[in-house]
Amino acid sequence: MKRVLIIANNDAGIYLFRRELLVALDEEGFEIHIITPDTGFTARLLDLGAVLHVTDIDRRGTNPLHDISLYRSYRRLIREVSPDVILTYTIKPIVYGGVAGRKAHIPVLATITGLTSAMLGGGPMKLMLKSMYAAGLKGAACVFFQNRDNMNFMTSSGCLPRNAKTALLPGSGVDLEDYDSVPYPSEEDGLRLLAVCRLSEKKGSARLLDMIREVHSRRPDVTLDIVGGYELGCEEKYKAVIDDLVGRGAVRFTDFVSDVRPFYASCHALVHPTVSEGMSNVVQEACATARPVITSDIPGCREIYEPGKGGFGFAVDSLEDMIETVMRFVEMSREEREQMGRNAREYVAAHFDRRIVIKSYMEEIKRNCHECV
Repeated sequence: MKRVLIIANNDAGIYLFRRELLVALDEEGFEIHIITPDTGFTARLLDLGAVLHVTDIDRRGTNPLHDISLYRSYRRLIREVSPDVILTYTIKPIVYGGVAGRKAHIPVLATITGLTSAMLGGGPMKLMLKSMYAAGLKGAACVFFQNRDNMNFMTSSGCLPRNAKTALLPGSGVDLEDYDSVPYPSEEDGLRLLAVCRLSEKKGSARLLDMIREVHSRRPDVTLDIVGGYELGCEEKYKAVIDDLVGRGAVRFTDFVSDVRPFYASCHALVHPTVSEGMSNVVQEACATARPVITSDIPGCREIYEPGKGGFGFAVDSLEDMIETVMRFVEMSREEREQMGRNAREYVAAHFDRRIVIKSYMEEIKRNCHECV
């Protein structure tokens, strides 16, 4: 039996966005091993037939001792599992899992799900991250990207060898059965916008809150649901603002939920002011639910809908443009908003079906397992 080892920085991402891949691997007779921390989804992964190797990871920490320990854990587990192919997601698994896999002479398939602002910006942090990526991706059998801008950046910046094999995926794709088209809600009680994100600077939260304050002052019938809670360390920065907006009736605030589909169903549009993305899962999900999207005009968002047909984009660094774009949507007729939602569903169904992603992964996994024989 062929063995696939998946290394990731959280179990939720594997279950929510890659469980169909696990099902496909199981149906093809692969033994599936996963190295991940336990954040509450390991039992569901076990139910899918995976073997779990729970390993803690400091996702944002820069302590070299912790990273050395992580690398050693990866090397030990790779020796124990002896996989035929390794899949890595997110930076630390890509870097340390990639190096460990290369030293064990096992094909590694890495997926770049997005790049941080530090990587895209400048300074010493960018240089460090570039060298880390270069080490982790050296010798990779294939590097998957979720948008072309990230692929071009990593190629031109020297993070990939010149002969590296790359492939472009439509993000993680969306399960069109889980996220089916839902009838557009009534507007008798006003327009409900939705933001699905943890409040933090990298998600554009300050502009999001300033936007709804201004829009609600112009149109009191427009409100915003925020689902996702606070990013670690950000509660103090945003809580007073949130409490004020809740008191004004402009915002409804909900902490993390395991199933966001009821919120998509009750909203009239998704607002997504993120600063950077690989390929936004929430934008794909909202479109699949037949909801218009209003997003930052950045790679990883703009590809998911047809501008003016399935949604609108606004300049990522402009609060004024964000406000005016939202007002443009608000001032449309109900029929226009509903048609925009239908257009969003049709486009994402044609281009972002998760089965497209699974097919690409399975072809590359089988090819590399065949070459290992």
